[in-house]
Amino acid sequence: MDTKIKKRGRPTKYKEEYCDGIVEFFSKEPYYEREVTNRNKKGEEWTTYKEVANDLPFLSQYAHSIGVTTFSLGEWCKHYPDFSIAYKKAKELQKAFLITNALRGLYQVAFSIFTAKNITDMRDKEEES
Repeated sequence: MDTKIKKRGRPTKYKEEYCDGIVEFFSKEPYYEREVTNRNKKGEEWTTYKEVANDLPFLSQYAHSIGVTTFSLGEWCKHYPDFSIAYKKAKELQKAFLITNALRGLYQVAFSIFTAKNITDMRDKEEES
């Protein structure tokens, strides 16, 4: 009688390179400067620079880019300690990205609050009486 337990389901799509990949994906610059040409009523021109937010990276985008779902990413965190560490680093990078752009006024306030509460560990602080 065979005593080996057979695993059921599909084989994992996990690759060690995803540890570096997820951190790299979330290591984007939060914003860039765009050159703006200004002109007054006299026709005089001058150049200024405007900060523009880059697109906030999301776990769902990373998962899609490697052909899996966010559920798979969560499962990999349970089974691959190195991926779990990389995942946490990516979440920290995402949080820093969001905070940087929010503090620079590059996002609407309501968006910043809603997003911070829903994709980070940030919450409203409740004072004890």
